Amino acid sequence: MDNEFLIRFGGESHIRVETLTEFLDSYRKLLYKINNGLGYSDTDLIVEVSPPENGSFKIRISPKYENQLLNTLSGIVAGTLSGLLLVWILTNDNKLSVDDVAKIIESIDSKNKKEITTQVYNIYQKVEVKQTINKTFEIVSKDDNITSLDISQNDKKIINIPKIDFPKYIKSEIELTEEIAETEKIEIDDISIIIKTVHFEGNAKWGFIWNGYPIMASLKDEKLKDRLNFEAFKRGDILKVRLQKRSVFNKDLNTYIVDEKSYQILEVINHISRTKNENYTLGLNE
Repeated sequence: MDNEFLIRFGGESHIRVETLTEFLDSYRKLLYKINNGLGYSDTDLIVEVSPPENGSFKIRISPKYENQLLNTLSGIVAGTLSGLLLVWILTNDNKLSVDDVAKIIESIDSKNKKEITTQVYNIYQKVEVKQTINKTFEIVSKDDNITSLDISQNDKKIINIPKIDFPKYIKSEIELTEEIAETEKIEIDDISIIIKTVHFEGNAKWGFIWNGYPIMASLKDEKLKDRLNFEAFKRGDILKVRLQKRSVFNKDLNTYIVDEKSYQILEVINHISRTKNENYTLGLNE
C-alpha cells in the first residue's frame, strides 16, 4: 500500500495499551497538522491502523484521500511526516535553512521532494509540532517492555533507535519553553501573485497583488536575470513563485505579525503572460 508507515516497537513482552493509544494519537495529530498546512481539513484525510501481525507490535498508518485524484497530496503528507522525524533525530539546530532540510531528507524516495522540503521547513518551526514529536519519545521511553523503535515508510527504513538512545531525542520543558519564546519565524510558500509594477534597474523591489493585497518583494531568483533577456514580464502577468516571509512575535497582541519589508521571491516557478490570458479568454468567447 502506498504512503504507508510501519511502526514496530521492539521487545519480547507485551507493551501497555496506553503506550499504543497515546503514540497513535500523537501521530494522528501530526498527520492532521501536516494535512491542514496543505490547506485541507481533517475530514479529507483517512488514517487507518492495522492490527499487530506475526506476534509483533506493528502499526500501519495509511494517509489517503477519498478523492483518488489527490493521491499526490497524500504522498506529500507521508513524506513530510518522515522528514519531520529525520530532522528531529538528526539535528538540534532550531535555525535550519531550507537547504539544510533538503540535505536531511535526501533519503526520502519521492517525486515531490521540493514540496516536502518546504512543508517540513515550515511545519518544523511550529512549537506544537516539536512538542508532539517530543511526546512520542517520552511515551515509548516510559514503557519498560519496549527495547527499540523502528519506523519505515513504504518498506524503506526511516529510523531505527535502541531504547538506550531514547533520551537523546527527549527535550526538557525548559528547552521547549525557550523555543516557544522565539521572537521570529521564517516561512516559505508556493503561491500565485499578479505583477503590479516591475523594476529592471538595481535591486529595486517589484510590486505584486497577493490575495487581493499589494505587497513589495525583492527577487532572489538568479535564473530570472537570464530570463529577463528573452522573456517579457509586465503588469497583469501571473507568476507562480516560492515566496519567503518573516514574521515577528508581538507580545502585546500575543501573535506573529508579518514583516511587510521581508518578502523575497526565491524562485519563479511559472510565468503566465497577461496577453496569453486575454487571447485565451477571447477564444472562449468567440
